[in-house]
Amino acid sequence: MELLGENIAEKRRLQQGRFSMLTTLKLGIQMLRGIEAIHELGYLHRDIKPSNFALGLYHKKDTCFIIDFGLARRYKLPNGEIRPPRDMVGFRGTARYASIFSHQSRDLGRRDDLWSLFYLMVESALGQLPWRKKRDKDLVGEMKMKYSNEELVAGLPPEFLHFVNHLHSLHYHSCPDYNFLANMFGDLYTRLGGTESTPFDWDRPKAKGAGKIRPLPSLLDHCLFVSVINARNLFTEKGNEEFLQKIPPKIRKKMFELYLQMHEGDASSSLLGVLIDKKLRELDLSRSNLSQKKLLQISQTLTSLRTLTLKPSDDDVIIDFVTQNPNLEEIRLLEARNLTNRGIKGIISHCPKLRVFEVRNGEKVNDKSLEMVMKQCDQLTELVVKDCKKVKGGVIKTFAGDTGTLRSKRPPPFHLTSMEISGCCLSKGSLKKLCKLSSNLEKLHLDPLSMAKGKSEISTLLGSCSRMRDLALTTYGPNEVSNDVLWEIARECKQLEVLKIGLRSFFEQQVVDILNNCSNLKELHIYQETFNSFAATSLPRSLRLLSSLRKLFIKFGEPSHNQSSVSDSAIKGFLHTATDLTHISLNQCFLLSPHCFPDNCYYPNLTYLDFSDCVHVGDPTIKKAAAGSPNLTFFGLNRLNNIGSESLDAISEHCLGLEKCEMLGVVCFTDGELKQFLRKLFKCFLKVTRYINREMVGVKKEVHISNTEEIFKSFPNTHRDFIFTNLAQAK
Repeated sequence: MELLGENIAEKRRLQQGRFSMLTTLKLGIQMLRGIEAIHELGYLHRDIKPSNFALGLYHKKDTCFIIDFGLARRYKLPNGEIRPPRDMVGFRGTARYASIFSHQSRDLGRRDDLWSLFYLMVESALGQLPWRKKRDKDLVGEMKMKYSNEELVAGLPPEFLHFVNHLHSLHYHSCPDYNFLANMFGDLYTRLGGTESTPFDWDRPKAKGAGKIRPLPSLLDHCLFVSVINARNLFTEKGNEEFLQKIPPKIRKKMFELYLQMHEGDASSSLLGVLIDKKLRELDLSRSNLSQKKLLQISQTLTSLRTLTLKPSDDDVIIDFVTQNPNLEEIRLLEARNLTNRGIKGIISHCPKLRVFEVRNGEKVNDKSLEMVMKQCDQLTELVVKDCKKVKGGVIKTFAGDTGTLRSKRPPPFHLTSMEISGCCLSKGSLKKLCKLSSNLEKLHLDPLSMAKGKSEISTLLGSCSRMRDLALTTYGPNEVSNDVLWEIARECKQLEVLKIGLRSFFEQQVVDILNNCSNLKELHIYQETFNSFAATSLPRSLRLLSSLRKLFIKFGEPSHNQSSVSDSAIKGFLHTATDLTHISLNQCFLLSPHCFPDNCYYPNLTYLDFSDCVHVGDPTIKKAAAGSPNLTFFGLNRLNNIGSESLDAISEHCLGLEKCEMLGVVCFTDGELKQFLRKLFKCFLKVTRYINREMVGVKKEVHISNTEEIFKSFPNTHRDFIFTNLAQAK
């Protein structure tokens, strides 16, 4: 008997639950050959799992040994023939890794050991199996039947799909093609750069910063920003017309958007004529502060638009755009205070192909306006209505068939698959009618939901949304929705991929049930007025086990609740395993500290990080987070006044691709420090608050290295400088 080292389960646990693809393949090939050797001796192992493979010691530390033959059984008769399968046998193996045939109480063959190996390799590469949190072996068996080959190996190299397809081709008596599988994985291992000397993950040196690749802005980015900064000279000089025509449309569009962003949404008429491509298909003016005259100039230039987004919009501008662009498919009006039925009728008459219609802050938009759009634009599939106070939900009653109408009169057809009605005071009856229309809805946003009365209708509504993929439900103020709706979400909306919930109060277990049932969830927003759900470990554990999750936004509650019940160890446990997330927002988390992040932390996929209102966060936390997140494009630091120049240095050193940083309400930096910060990050736009007088009247501004001198001079930080000068004199 030989003394062995740690088993593979222990090794995987020390590697944050998963192996690299090279380590997975190197182990998998050795395990496959070990299983083959057992089969050649005439035995089945019948309990293949990570803890039944152990590594050798000393000179055999790179060799994987198969152990524990307590469930092994001879499958060959003395004459060399295969034993005939028994009709009914008991369950054998470990539920997580056992083959489907074991769950069906069928006799096991050589293929079943390889099925267990397949599950083991998938878990090693992805970090978990879909049924990991299930304890009932019958339920695990049902889930294994449910998951198709493609779903189970999504995100893995195609060789894993070939592996499972080969297993499906085998019968009880079949001999697996061990050489085919070993060669296939060996070729993949070589293609990925693996050699005989490639170490396992746990043997690689852990030097500080190892593996943290800091992406540098491309030469194209440099040229793009330099061109936009010098746009006035570059694009208005005579003789540059031929040069401008050679700029690709996508680059030209980006240059136009950047110019508006650098110049507070404005541009001269001459530059508009140069920067805007006449064949432009998508126009986004959500950042613009252009006058009506300039908007009309743009509308008369473009004739091929498919998508239009306007910020300040009135009837004349809208009608001019839709008249010139009859093929518009998406119209988004973000500031529609002056929009009337005349503008709505213009959209209807000129945009027969309209698929998406969005209107926000429409003071004159009502149910009749929306009814006209939905009746005439029969290709409309997405409707967004936000903060339109005259919308009460009557349009919903029209399409659902109001009880007050004649029975012989059929309601018009309802084609929407995506609907948002947020900030509109819906009647109780409109929610009831929406239940009749919700069977085809894949997206529903009530953010916030404002109702005149009634609290239970939303539960009934959710019960009829079987196809729901994207749901937002938030309530603020006295009209509280019962937290029972969370049970409805967990029970009825199992296909959810995006969920935003914000209620006055709910229980941690309700959120945990949602996470356990909605296994496809990719994006989660949680807001609670008195949020204290990180007190226990079940919610962080459920978040860690949700392999599909990529975006997490949490706004914690008030300090009195937050500090008394939220555990920093729970936050730490979550952040230690959040390496696959692309977006993390921990707003108002008063316990966030450097200890919440693992040593030498690395979040290679993270592009969005928000610590706004985490008022106790200081330089050590920012330095650690920035060093571990080199791919950040957004960093939220609003109202953090415990940070200093060390934080700015860390961000500018590690996050070279940063495009947006928010420091609203931050007064701890001088203008010189902010300018130096922006000089190092030429792509970065910084949102700041300028305190121009002693009455604490703050003005929000977005600055770039190209316009800091102008904006800081026009909006001096008078109050900030006054306070800090007095403090210095007092000392």
